[in-house]
Amino acid sequence: MAVMEDHAAIGLGQVPPATEKYVRELDGLRAIAVSIVVLAHYHLLLYVPGGFGVTLFFFLSGYLITTLFYAEYALNRRISVPQFYVRRWLRLTPSLVISIVLGVALFPITRVAVGGTPVPAGTIFAAMLYYTNYYDLAWGLEPSRVIPFGICWSLAVEEHFYLIWPWVMRRTIHDPRRLALIVMLLCTAVMLWRCIARFAFSVPVEYTGFATDCRIDSILYGALLRILFQTAWASAVVRVARMRACRIIAALALLLAFIIRNDDFRETVRYSIQGIALMPLFTAVLADPPTTLARRALASRPMVLVGRLSYSIYLFHLLARTPGEVYFVSPDRWGAAISGLLLTGTIAYILFMYVERPMARLRHRFRHHSPSQGAGPSADHLAALSISTLPRNTGPTV
Repeated sequence: MAVMEDHAAIGLGQVPPATEKYVRELDGLRAIAVSIVVLAHYHLLLYVPGGFGVTLFFFLSGYLITTLFYAEYALNRRISVPQFYVRRWLRLTPSLVISIVLGVALFPITRVAVGGTPVPAGTIFAAMLYYTNYYDLAWGLEPSRVIPFGICWSLAVEEHFYLIWPWVMRRTIHDPRRLALIVMLLCTAVMLWRCIARFAFSVPVEYTGFATDCRIDSILYGALLRILFQTAWASAVVRVARMRACRIIAALALLLAFIIRNDDFRETVRYSIQGIALMPLFTAVLADPPTTLARRALASRPMVLVGRLSYSIYLFHLLARTPGEVYFVSPDRWGAAISGLLLTGTIAYILFMYVERPMARLRHRFRHHSPSQGAGPSADHLAALSISTLPRNTGPTV
């Protein structure tokens, strides 16, 4: 039986449906995630670690990608993996290529901190081919190798997820209970692997923070939430997640993850705690009445705008700060931060208008729709819904 028919049959009135419908609040969450990352890198955030912004983006990516797969399956009874890869390439690569070209051209001039040397060819290829995380780890996060594209480590994690997840979904999408069990086991396995890597092999904190094999569960938790919404337990999941006690526990768990600074905790179970805690908080955004204060704030125009620009903001915010660093002779001056934020916003808006929106219209051509459903959502809605992969960085890059 089709997923959407299952929902109708058991009367899940408050379960968020698996559709391509644009949800403004999710752009609001993107705005929060990218703000955490940028403010942390600009040394303007004191208590919330910048890495949590990346974890939030990972969770959102897993949820949205899985939602789109279920929406496609509901309309067509199949998933087109080739078309998925074309859409992902059109979403991520054009802005990335522009950022790399500008970085290669401008970075040696502006970034005096590393002597103004040219960007190594290996660093460029790692960013272009989405293996920056392992490339940076292989070089021990050496600044001359990591800068200026180290922020692409999180894009690498997401791309590695995309290599596997469509095939898993295509084989198991008809059985959400089985898929939910598989994802739970995978999340547990990744957490156990982090513990083994940390305590048995004494890997550095950078490895458990950047490596795909240690971070992919942050994406899987978002996927798991969507999968649970497709099961026969969906109404119970929403009821429990919307309980005040559940939300308080989730918020306290996140607070605990921020407060505890011990590396053994932070690089083993912290990501698991955050992933689990985000599930009821995301459910509140998706299933609460739209008149609630949180949803109205997330759906506000400023938040939606920042969310739509978030991918380009993430790609350019470190590079955009370097002219100010040179002019003000320090990355810690307020002038460098303000000029960097203004330049980041300007570049991101131009890219969104003249690169991302046209690419969204092109991506729309590579999306299946049932003949009875017409053309589907508008290109602008798809542009807003597209995944922004924004990553973390408490290290040398986001």
